[in-house]
Amino acid sequence: MESKKIIAVFLALLILVSCGSSTITLTNNKRPYNIYVDKVNKGTGSVKVQRAGLPKKMTVDVKDAQGKILAHEVIRRDINVLQFVAGFFYLYPLWFWSWKYDKHIEIFVPDQKSEWDSEPTKSKWD
Repeated sequence: MESKKIIAVFLALLILVSCGSSTITLTNNKRPYNIYVDKVNKGTGSVKVQRAGLPKKMTVDVKDAQGKILAHEVIRRDINVLQFVAGFFYLYPLWFWSWKYDKHIEIFVPDQKSEWDSEPTKSKWD
């Protein structure tokens, strides 16, 4: 009976710890570029990903409509000292779920010029 209570408390804490999301936004862009997280299209402009979990990294690619990669970032989950100490000495299993991405992640996208953005060519009579 005691082990069922421990498992229930552990699962409840696990659910609470893994709540939350990180928002990935693009900066310096005027177009709605596609955001790919681990090669999966998550949307355009701004997307959310699960914030907490086991230590891992994710790759974020920003692509235009033709599939050209405009920006590439590798983002890792971090843990702070207080979470490490509390998780390691107090509730050891929760230590694994204390790793988090930043709450807001901004990815810089350089300006992209297309042939439609340029000035119209002038004829020799202009």
